[in-house]
Amino acid sequence: MPLSAQKQRERRAAKLTQSDAVPPLPPPLRPKPQRRSVGHGKAYATVAEFDADIIRWQDEKRKRAQLVKLREKALDKQRDRSDRKRDTHAHETDNQRRVRARKNDREFERHAVKRQAAQLRRVQVDLSNEFTVAVRDCIVSATSDEAYAEARNRLVRLLWLQRWAVSVEGWPCGCKEWDAEFDAVAAEAPTFTATHRRPPFDRWQVESLMGLDTSTGRGNTSGYEDWDAYDPDKEASDWDWALEDNPAHAGTRAAAITGRDIVEFILAEQHKCKADAVAVDRTDRGPGGSWVRAPYSCDCCTV
Repeated sequence: MPLSAQKQRERRAAKLTQSDAVPPLPPPLRPKPQRRSVGHGKAYATVAEFDADIIRWQDEKRKRAQLVKLREKALDKQRDRSDRKRDTHAHETDNQRRVRARKNDREFERHAVKRQAAQLRRVQVDLSNEFTVAVRDCIVSATSDEAYAEARNRLVRLLWLQRWAVSVEGWPCGCKEWDAEFDAVAAEAPTFTATHRRPPFDRWQVESLMGLDTSTGRGNTSGYEDWDAYDPDKEASDWDWALEDNPAHAGTRAAAITGRDIVEFILAEQHKCKADAVAVDRTDRGPGGSWVRAPYSCDCCTV
């Protein structure tokens, strides 16, 4: 005669040993460090401190996941399975059910691979094309305050996305959360209000326009050596190729923009950024003696 469900539970509870005790739930994970918290008077004085804390946070996340897994395993041992109903189709054996479960897992992996491919395309193709158009629009709209503000805001937003997407925490992984973080980074980019002034871009933004690596947030901290090695002729040729892939409507001012025009725009921003840095007092130098650009003095910019 089969045991009743109550007796089965009592017998299982009697067999539990001290090693089967359920460990407590680990404390909640602290919020993920954000790159926007780097700067004077913020949580991280330098990007190096932020990078070190990101590594610590990832280690804490991994350790907490292990503790949660041990707790779930212990809870699973104590789970009452007397009334368990398997996800079994009619006339399906256990082996057939296992085969179907593995097929579902493979389907999930395929979706993740496709999602990652779409995310990589968004970063490596779509973002690059939008970037070319935004730079061109900045040049075309230079004579109109409102149009320039709109084009500059779009360009700065793309620069923020570009830097984040190639960083350790922003590289496309195929998970759904990446898309939400991508949109969140775009929303965090500073905005520029329409004005007759044309203040310089931040140094790392100029370096990104030059094609330098800004994924660490530090850029070239040793000086302007990489800036002096900038090859206008080669860069103009590369920009011409990018413009061919993103043609403007024939007969418009945008259609007349060439790679040489974009290079001249970048060189002008270089000059403005250097001049702005020289105006900063030496006591305001950042780590390693690199120049820290003074905040905009006008009230039309949010930095």
